[in-house]
Amino acid sequence: MFALLKMLFVYTALGPITGIIGIPWTLMRNDISWLYKAGMWIARAGVRAGGIRVEISGYENIPTGKACVFMSNHVSNLDPPVLLPLIPGRTCVMLKAELMKIPILGRAMRLAQFVPVERGGEPTKAKASIDAAARALQNGLHIVIFAEGTRSPDERDRRTDYPRCTEWDGEDDAAGKLQGASGHGAYPVATCD
Repeated sequence: MFALLKMLFVYTALGPITGIIGIPWTLMRNDISWLYKAGMWIARAGVRAGGIRVEISGYENIPTGKACVFMSNHVSNLDPPVLLPLIPGRTCVMLKAELMKIPILGRAMRLAQFVPVERGGEPTKAKASIDAAARALQNGLHIVIFAEGTRSPDERDRRTDYPRCTEWDGEDDAAGKLQGASGHGAYPVATCD
């Protein structure tokens, strides 16, 4: 419990201050580099403060100098602050549109070209999200997609073999559509607790 409180303290103490300073700085300079680096530093600091141990395997398989699509399962709210700082280069996330409404954080995510996804199955909105993600890839940003769309509801659904690259056919899912639209590779990521 104390570890969780330390982690929350890092995020609530440093996040708003960074946003209040970093968002205007980003807008004045038209460059998000400082805000992105500060956000990733805060994410790493929160993970360390919480005592979360991270093990990585397969890191050497990520190509350098090329934007990629990363497909991850979603077992907890800790997945983004653990995963994003580990990916080399700037990364944006396809995330539920409601998260863009969070004060300060939502504005920072929009500046970082995070891609809102309207859930509800409307094809035109889904296509708009895929198009925005493809533009981000073309701009050299990595894309992270939490393939389950939300956190796993219980232990039975926390699969570490998801997603399977061999099942992506370029027609039925976001990663396949992004691969087809942009020619960028897709890589599986699994988080476990």
